[in-house]
Amino acid sequence: MPGNRSRGPKTHKFMNKLLLNQWLISLFGLDPLQEYNSLSGKIIRPFHRLADPIKDPRMEGFDHDNLHKFYCNLINSDIFWNHSCALSKEQILIYEENITRHTMAINKKRHRPIVWKYYQWLTLLFAEIYLDRYFNNRQGLLSDLNDFADRFNRH
Repeated sequence: MPGNRSRGPKTHKFMNKLLLNQWLISLFGLDPLQEYNSLSGKIIRPFHRLADPIKDPRMEGFDHDNLHKFYCNLINSDIFWNHSCALSKEQILIYEENITRHTMAINKKRHRPIVWKYYQWLTLLFAEIYLDRYFNNRQGLLSDLNDFADRFNRH
């Protein structure tokens, strides 16, 4: 009977399955388990709150110091005035320098240089953060992820 089919286990929204992504967002002092107001006053998810200061297409490309304009806007945003941000501006600069170095190396061999979109740059930043913690403090990374997973699952 078509009406008697079991739906199986309870399904969850895709964004609620992205534990690593949510943990990375939490490092910026944003609670990934709540909603925020955007600069325009709309209710938005934490990723979009993180992206708010950098999503303007005019932020694409490098500034006069050969740093991504995204980096400059992000570190000058109010996120870094938040007492619960686990990342320092100095750490973000190191990650940005790595991203820049790799981008320039890739672009040397390209006819049309890569110009990252804000979400691509944030993905690169997330990868830098994860790799730094993986190679420099694997046990700390595991502990932090397990703590976050417990909180995430309770939510």
